[in-house]
Amino acid sequence: MNNNNMEPELAGMIVERYLTALEETSHLIAGAPESKLPCDQSLIKDAIKYMLVNTSKFDEQYMRLQEAYSKLGLFISDQDAEIVALAEEAVVTMDPLNEGIRYLAKHGVIQQKIQSDMFKLTEELNEFIAGQTDSQEQ
Repeated sequence: MNNNNMEPELAGMIVERYLTALEETSHLIAGAPESKLPCDQSLIKDAIKYMLVNTSKFDEQYMRLQEAYSKLGLFISDQDAEIVALAEEAVVTMDPLNEGIRYLAKHGVIQQKIQSDMFKLTEELNEFIAGQTDSQEQ
């Protein structure tokens, strides 16, 4: 779905539900299960882009939407989220017998992927915003 074709009510509802999911998973800073998302990431991206186009750059909501777009990178497969949770628990307990110890290396790989995904999402959104600015100037 192209964000230009999205209905304002649908975009608002998707963004609202996504922001709620972000808030509800904010304690999962090492990665949240994608099953917590209200819908497919591509729909969330389109909805955020639609809202950005229709929000003043000077509005506080504009920056919040930009941040939310990048934070889509925090949502990982449910399997990876489980690995992260087990590894985090092992670190907290410092118990060498905790099964999460086995997942520490995988945890590191997942964290690198999250950072990379968030960077790519930021770049993707910056390109979109630059394209919007260019099209408005013409």
